[in-house]
Amino acid sequence: MVAPGCWLFKKSEPAQPENAGAAQPEKKTDKFAEEAAQLKADGYPVEASTEFTKRLRQYPGSKGTRESNPDDWALVDGVLEGALAANPEPDDQYTLHASWALVYGRNKIPEAQRELLAAMAIKPSAYIFDIFKERPEAYGEIYAEVCAGVRPGLEEHFLLEEQLEFYEQCDEWVEGDYSKLWPNAKKDYAAIPKLKKRIAAYEAEQKAFAQEIAAYFPGGGKCIDSACGILGWRSFWDEEVESKCVSDDCFSVGWESATPKGPVSTRCIDSDCLGEGWKSTGKGGTWVGKCNDEDCGFSGWTVKKGSKAYVVTTPDEGRTYMVKAPNNKNYECKPRAQSGKGILAGMDCVDVE
Repeated sequence: MVAPGCWLFKKSEPAQPENAGAAQPEKKTDKFAEEAAQLKADGYPVEASTEFTKRLRQYPGSKGTRESNPDDWALVDGVLEGALAANPEPDDQYTLHASWALVYGRNKIPEAQRELLAAMAIKPSAYIFDIFKERPEAYGEIYAEVCAGVRPGLEEHFLLEEQLEFYEQCDEWVEGDYSKLWPNAKKDYAAIPKLKKRIAAYEAEQKAFAQEIAAYFPGGGKCIDSACGILGWRSFWDEEVESKCVSDDCFSVGWESATPKGPVSTRCIDSDCLGEGWKSTGKGGTWVGKCNDEDCGFSGWTVKKGSKAYVVTTPDEGRTYMVKAPNNKNYECKPRAQSGKGILAGMDCVDVE
């Protein structure tokens, strides 16, 4: 007999799924596809479209091959197609073709050659040459075609040293057979000694500029141990000129410079170089520096000796200094970010003409 209220058999319960009660994983979203869809919705802006390929540029192979991962590579192709259609300006077309040439090349995608040649046709730049030079095997056997295609932009897009490197690299690729290159290539190669003389003259000019500003500019070079204000600096081109702080305080007391032309002694005016100016004296005569406003670092300065002058301006309060030299050449000097800001960081300068 069964006691009242008791059941002989256990009451059946609904079947429970396997792993019932366990936390269920969230459904994974395809971020790559989402980004591609967002680009389409935004009309494929150039910068965002090239940013889409950043991981593929930095980590080649992260999306596998076209055969192993066709869906993601179809998205990459689609973004390029959409961006090219949405951005018809030549500069934008060049940027897109060049970006995808790099992406495809690093990931061994066959369309790399197509995109490289398309970018080169718009702008035969040093950048395109460098992309190809990085891994030419990714673009096929087109050494001579790339050399001939880039040659028209050599003077416009390449620095003098880059021009020499271009000639040397193309010579190596065709093993000295200039007939495989562009028309009159032999004549260009015969002029290489003249190019080397131009390079030597340019380097001498840059060196002279670097040495002079290292002696006469506050922070006019590479900081010694990242401390221009208390240790000094060396000329950025060759480090031959060394300016050392007096009493561990360059900008309140002054600095002493050892130069190929002899020593130069600089002292601050009223113990405030960066506010009141400075005076530098040596065998080359006396140069006087004056701030354009109350603070040289934020306003720039002028350094004069008789009718000769270096005129320094800054359009962005010390993030960049534009220098007009006595020979009327223009330079852009940027503080070396690892050492601090403005004059305290020292300077790297380039000829902007």
